[in-house]
Amino acid sequence: MGGLGLFEPLALLALPLLGLIVALYLLRFRRPSAPVGSLHLWDNLTRDREANSLWQRLQVSGLMLLQLLAMLALILALARPWVPSETTSGQNAILVVDTSASMGATDGDTSGHTSRLDAALDKARSLVDDLPQGASAAIITSDEHASVLVPPTEDKSRLRDALAALKTQPTGTNMSEAMQLASVLAQRQSNTIIWVLSDGVFPAATGNVEQLPAQIKFFPVGHAASNQAITALSVDQREGSLGLFVQITNADNLTVTRRLDVLVDDAPWNARTVSLGPGEIKELLVEDLPIDGRVVAAHLAGVDELEIDDTAWTVNRASVPANVLMVTDGNKFLELSLALLPNVSLYKVAPADYDPGATLDGVPFDLTVLDAGVVS
Repeated sequence: MGGLGLFEPLALLALPLLGLIVALYLLRFRRPSAPVGSLHLWDNLTRDREANSLWQRLQVSGLMLLQLLAMLALILALARPWVPSETTSGQNAILVVDTSASMGATDGDTSGHTSRLDAALDKARSLVDDLPQGASAAIITSDEHASVLVPPTEDKSRLRDALAALKTQPTGTNMSEAMQLASVLAQRQSNTIIWVLSDGVFPAATGNVEQLPAQIKFFPVGHAASNQAITALSVDQREGSLGLFVQITNADNLTVTRRLDVLVDDAPWNARTVSLGPGEIKELLVEDLPIDGRVVAAHLAGVDELEIDDTAWTVNRASVPANVLMVTDGNKFLELSLALLPNVSLYKVAPADYDPGATLDGVPFDLTVLDAGVVS
């Protein structure tokens, strides 16, 4: 942090006025001479034998000190001093909040009961509360994709409500995309600080942004990064069998080895050992799964900081077609479009006969399509 600065340093040229005030107290007034009959009644005046001299010894008085202090305060006020600060006082703010899966780890404080996201939100609320009058703030969330949750606004209540609704998402974080959004917002307003509230589990992001027109401050949360997560899972039909696509992300700064277990309808089907380098994202393809399997799950064996992202599952629609209910007066184009979709069993009902609680053999429909304007 730098030292004291002045907006109007030329005002200091008035400092000699302080010496002028002191000089006035050193000067004696010249008094006229007159003959008197006796000095008995003039004892106090006889003590001042140097009344006719130009200078006298300086005697400090309360009045002189008040005059000096008043003049000094006036000069400093005209000079307009300032002191640099690390707070957001007088500045707009853009809050980039990481909402990826790793932010759910409970090492946000020393107690082990506060998540990283909670720690980040506490800091974000503090920044919102410290916004000066007339300053604005925006909120950007960063998970699989970045989005502007709240555009620049001076409404602190709206900002607090948006922060209170944030939850972690079962994905990684796309911080490069978040910084690009922050750059666009910062270009629209001057005097802006971009706050990045994250555990830092992402590749370098600023290098992917041409030039950030604002100062960046990183607020780290969490004390450990020992976490691996299944960040993507999908099945695809391949020549009479299923292929399983798995994406695993290592949030640790060390190389780790985990065992990936694949289950089909809760029965173990495949297992393999996966080695992941620091921050590595690895994509795997598990082939020859049974085509009639309905639920395919993947699980990372072992223990890390966040258990919730060690397991993922997906439904094989090739074995169980989706039951779709179409509520329509007779939209042939929409009906044909839905009927041509693979793994879809289409059912129709007239608006007058539509029941929101309708089921098929006791099972709710997977999807209900309401043709525009047919249901009020």
